[in-house]
Formats: sequence, C-alpha cells, structure tokens
Amino acid sequence: MLFESTKTLLRGIVHALENSDEGAWDGHLESCNQCLYELHQMSRSSNRTYKIDGANPKFPSILPATERAVRTIPHVKSMMSAIRRRDQDVALRAGMVAVREMDGIAAPPPAPAIAQPAVSTEKSAPQPVARAVKHPRKRAPQAKRKPARTVATSSR
Repeated sequence: MLFESTKTLLRGIVHALENSDEGAWDGHLESCNQCLYELHQMSRSSNRTYKIDGANPKFPSILPATERAVRTIPHVKSMMSAIRRRDQDVALRAGMVAVREMDGIAAPPPAPAIAQPAVSTEKSAPQPVARAVKHPRKRAPQAKRKPARTVATSSR
C-alpha cells in the first residue's frame, strides 16, 4: 500500500513538472520531501508488509519493492536539487528516471551533461616535457665550535 501511494505521488510530481508554471516550485519541493520520506520508510522498514513478492513467475526480472525504493532515492534527491535550482529540464529527467526505477525498469545510462569537444586533425607542436629538477641535499646545521681556550701565563 505504501509502495503504490509513493509511486502515485512520484508520478504526480513528474506530471506536475511537465505541466507546471514558474510559481509552483515550493509545492514541488514539498511533494519531493514527502516522497523521499516514504522511500526511506520503505527501504528501512523491518516488517516489510508493503513488499511486493519479488519471485513473481510472470515477471521474474522485477525487483522487490525495497530494492526499487533504494534505487529510486538518489534520483529523487537529484530531482529535489534541480527543483531548488529551478531547473525544470533536469528535474523532469531525474523524475522520469525515478519513475522507471519504481516501476522496476532499469534506467538507461545517463546522457553526458557536457558535449565533448571535436577532435582536431591538425598536428600541434609537441609540448615540452616537464622534468623534475634535482635539488642538492641540504646538510643539517652543525653547532659552531668554540675556539680553543688559551691559558694565559703570568710572569711573576
């Protein structure tokens, strides 16, 4: 029951992010906090009464609810930080990945955030190789010797 309500809440957040205006960021953040709280409850519960049987013969690849909750937590945290930054695209992408994790579908590999620069075919001049400079060893300071004491002879 908790698992299904959390999944519904998460889908509602993603749907609201898709169709939201700029003034609803605080509401999204509160909903994410509630969702994260429920996910932590599911992942740490000892009785696991909400747990869906992972040994489902129809869908053997579906993970138990606890595993899905644990895998969803980082994506919800990422979505929350994007909402705090008011970055709707990143928040929506993280929310969709979180929904996929809750459904038991493996998330696709993340797309690179920064485009790689094009490789130049021109050959550039070789860069000088920095070589280590060997410094002379310093000697430990020695105590200064006092000059030998001379005994003055008296002339009596």
